[in-house]
Amino acid sequence: MIKEVFFKVAENEVERFTDNLMDLGALSVSIECIEGAEIIKDEQSFTNEYWDLNKVGALIRAEDEEKFKHLEPFHNEEVAEKDWVLEVQKNTPIQVIGDTLWIVPSWHKVPKEAKEVLLLDPKNAFGTGDHPTTHLCLDWLVKNPPREKTVIDYGCGSGILMIAAKKLGAK
Repeated sequence: MIKEVFFKVAENEVERFTDNLMDLGALSVSIECIEGAEIIKDEQSFTNEYWDLNKVGALIRAEDEEKFKHLEPFHNEEVAEKDWVLEVQKNTPIQVIGDTLWIVPSWHKVPKEAKEVLLLDPKNAFGTGDHPTTHLCLDWLVKNPPREKTVIDYGCGSGILMIAAKKLGAK
């Protein structure tokens, strides 16, 4: 079972505190503005503003909860078990790039009107073609088909750009 625990943390302690949570075995950490926090403007800061008080959340295994007690969480709750792959699948639609390229996740039926089809099995993070820069590159490839050209996909994802380039005529 997974639990989420929350802590109130001052801005100047956030980085050290979140590192400590990870060292103790947190599965992930998140930082949000806590209700009532003051927003501080800082032109020298990367984000130009930050909060004086933060709500730091950590996902932990229930069996590890004792390790975190000394940090005095102000709230904790159980996280419902989910099949995250199924959750991602429910929210991954067919994409049409231009009027030519159709990115169809493997659990969808390929529409009859689809022209060039990339039948993919995307997972939790990569492979959907939905990231804005990937989508921009796919759109460019559709508008400028790389027929008989050599193309390099210099990314770190699923290779969707290379697959699309090949479908659109690349060597």
